[in-house]
Amino acid sequence: ATGYHYVFPFLEGETDREGGGESEKKEAFSVAAVDNCVSPLYKHVFPPRSAPSLSFIGLPWKVVPFPQFELQARWIAKTLAEGGLPSREAMAEEAAAFEESLARDGVARRHAHRMGETQFAYNDELSTLCGEEPLAGWRAEMYRATGRRKRSKPTEYRDAAPWDDEAAREAAREEFARFID
Repeated sequence: ATGYHYVFPFLEGETDREGGGESEKKEAFSVAAVDNCVSPLYKHVFPPRSAPSLSFIGLPWKVVPFPQFELQARWIAKTLAEGGLPSREAMAEEAAAFEESLARDGVARRHAHRMGETQFAYNDELSTLCGEEPLAGWRAEMYRATGRRKRSKPTEYRDAAPWDDEAAREAAREEFARFID
């Protein structure tokens, strides 16, 4: 795909808050997409002021998408069923610290959700938040092998052997065989 531009027109502008039978001052929504960065977000999922009733799945890119997005969905479901998020203030502080780290490290705002190699630690963290075991390591190994292959053979990296991740491919076959038996 050529990529996505995050636009949430339904979150733009202001909304009336009801309180005590009369409309209070207008208040801006708690999250915005600016330069393809959706913020503020706690762990790329929850806007601190609207959590847990508003959440996002699938914003990170340069990732192995489906396992990660399933973990995000599981975390949201667990949070909706059981709670467990930190305070809104703590989530806002962590979201602000993340954005400050991007600025400090010279990362453009539009790359805020770009993960690459950091996706595996993020996935492990999501697994922990869900109370589940981390994903098997073969995914990371296959991701790295594919990256090496793309760089060395950009026009033919999808073609047949030789592949240098046979151990990871075998581990994947073994894991999936458990679902068939």
